[in-house]
Amino acid sequence: MTGFDGAVKKLLEAKKPRKNDRVDIRYLRAVVHSLQWVSLAESSSLYLAGKKFGKEAAKSFKSSQVADVVKDLGKMFSDFGVGRLEIKEKDEKSIIVALKDSASSSGMESVGRPVCFFEAGIIDGAMEARLKRQTVVTEVLCGGLGDEVDEFLIKFK
Repeated sequence: MTGFDGAVKKLLEAKKPRKNDRVDIRYLRAVVHSLQWVSLAESSSLYLAGKKFGKEAAKSFKSSQVADVVKDLGKMFSDFGVGRLEIKEKDEKSIIVALKDSASSSGMESVGRPVCFFEAGIIDGAMEARLKRQTVVTEVLCGGLGDEVDEFLIKFK
């Protein structure tokens, strides 16, 4: 396996690459927010990149049930220090998941818009890959909007 698929597989299976693998979250946020300065399409680029990553990551998930996919995503998010993902509401047409302590936006100053495009894309890609259904993920609450928690609305088509 080569290219992006192989790189993602290696990343997901790798042990921690450095003794002290702590990175100040401000560094990650600086990278993401800097994309806004160089690209007018930064939100869609991050979303699509996250979606591709989510589809590849979901290949290691075992179930195709909505709750199990969210649980697997939650474990991956937790393992990577992204935050704690859990189901808030669920019905036949949609689901709302909450991301607490988000690496991208928890505790940040409001910037007047959502900022967790990569995470939304990951959720979308994983859901589509495991459920074999088209989904659309929209961030409805975000630290970038001044909210305490991030919430994503997942609509099933």
